[in-house]
Amino acid sequence: MTTINSELTIKKMSIRNRLVLAPITTNYGSQDGLVTNDILCFYKERSRDVGIAIVEATSVQSTGRIVPGSLGLWNDSQIPGMTKLVKTIQQEGALAVVQLNHAGPRCPPDNNRKHGFSPSNVAFRPDVEPIEMDTQDIELLINDFSKAAIRAFKAGFDGIEIHGAHLYLLSQFLSPLTNKRKDRYGGDAKDRASLALEIVRKVRKELGREYPIFFRINAVEKIDGGQTLEDALVIAGLLADAGVDVF
Repeated sequence: MTTINSELTIKKMSIRNRLVLAPITTNYGSQDGLVTNDILCFYKERSRDVGIAIVEATSVQSTGRIVPGSLGLWNDSQIPGMTKLVKTIQQEGALAVVQLNHAGPRCPPDNNRKHGFSPSNVAFRPDVEPIEMDTQDIELLINDFSKAAIRAFKAGFDGIEIHGAHLYLLSQFLSPLTNKRKDRYGGDAKDRASLALEIVRKVRKELGREYPIFFRINAVEKIDGGQTLEDALVIAGLLADAGVDVF
């Protein structure tokens, strides 16, 4: 009989139990998105009993942070600290997965820099002006997700999670509430999934068939005009075909 303490295998990941530390944003990172001693202490304490520790939302662009103290994997200087964090988690017996994210217009204000990327100019806070992404912005984002995933692999993470929930940037593309685009990145559930699918396919191509990819997704948004269960099932099926292993 399967219990919470039963082992689980996902590709080459051998997980000691079914307990997972969800990605909890601590705001403990440095101003430059680097791992700090507070981050190491936080994850050391919480990795002792779980099978997987998912490291909090880690930005793929410097202007895509959830909070000013978000961790980052937008440049190579952030790899050594992440390697130390991976080892800290693994030494406690847990596997280390990192969540990659862009906050979109939910990011904190950042003066004099282009930020607040959005599919359709939907504002989420009064101090950040949303910027509707053009195709060049989208191509840059796809590449930056891929580069961040490669850095995560180099740092030793056992897998990555792509954040497509909570109405951060990818979630906004998936939701009909916030995606009103008329190009190939907007429309029905299948078309709204185009950006997420392109990111997953590029990451899968870069990291190979055996590297675990997680994806966090909203199911029923329970907001008028939001994503329905039927939408979520269509999107999840497409993402699974593209290479996602775990939702």
